[in-house]
Amino acid sequence: MSMPFYVAPEQVMKDRAEYAQKGIARGRSLVATLYDRGILLVAENPSSSLHKTYEGTITDEVDYAVLGGDADAIRLRFAEGARTDWSLGEALRQAVSALAGPDRVASNAADLEVAVLADVGVRRTFRRLDDEEVARLLEG
Repeated sequence: MSMPFYVAPEQVMKDRAEYAQKGIARGRSLVATLYDRGILLVAENPSSSLHKTYEGTITDEVDYAVLGGDADAIRLRFAEGARTDWSLGEALRQAVSALAGPDRVASNAADLEVAVLADVGVRRTFRRLDDEEVARLLEG
């Protein structure tokens, strides 16, 4: 009977994080920002069955963060108008504009995955926004 190889738990976690980081670097970006009632998360995602998951990167960001393939360019576009006191609709429109960039039209509601972590009272609540709500917020 052969003995299985031993791998330190730290190495397993490091390997998983590296695998996830490489996958996210190839994938589409995600913008997270503060707005007047909580945190907004926006990603382009044309798939209705796949959702974006956190890949283990820890960075110290203030007011907003961008993860994914073209993060540096998106971060610069987003920073141009970034605030923390804006409404959900204003924050969403800025995030979508930054994700789209100057070379293409901003995504429609069906191609976006949008969620909020709202601070509304005793508990924070996480919820995904449906396509109708996203479309309404994008229209202004």
